Amino acid sequence: MILSRARHLEKSVPRNNDQNGQQLLPFLDQSSEQAIPARVQTVKNRGKRYLQDILWKESLLAVRVSLDCQTVAELISRLQEKLPQNSLLTRRRNTSIIRGRFFPHNDLDQLPRQVLRAYDDEALLAGVMRVLFLEAEPLVGKLVADRLYELPVGSALP
Repeated sequence: MILSRARHLEKSVPRNNDQNGQQLLPFLDQSSEQAIPARVQTVKNRGKRYLQDILWKESLLAVRVSLDCQTVAELISRLQEKLPQNSLLTRRRNTSIIRGRFFPHNDLDQLPRQVLRAYDDEALLAGVMRVLFLEAEPLVGKLVADRLYELPVGSALP
């Protein structure tokens, strides 16, 4: 029954196959100026920020790996080898995200590494990195400051 409904809907949708292979849907009112070609990728504006994966375990791993590195380039290379993701592209992207959050400057000796080297305390490192994460991801920081901070510990979110 579902398959027959899908076939019926497929036949009822008017098709407009132009040279780009795009199909205009009847419920969308688009002018040709606003239509996006099918194979164009969106590019981030410098002013806009996008929330990425949290990558918490990977970020802690990056700080531990950084202790054995002499340069940022060496950290990048080693981290891309040690991250647990299967895809090289994903490991590169995650390395870039982690570096932007916790190693934003072009030198290796930054706060997370200094904390781990000086105190060798994972709990202290995690506390420092939580603050750095909220600074690096302002959307999450705003959510925590405006909404979650006021809730009692252990509250369930709807």
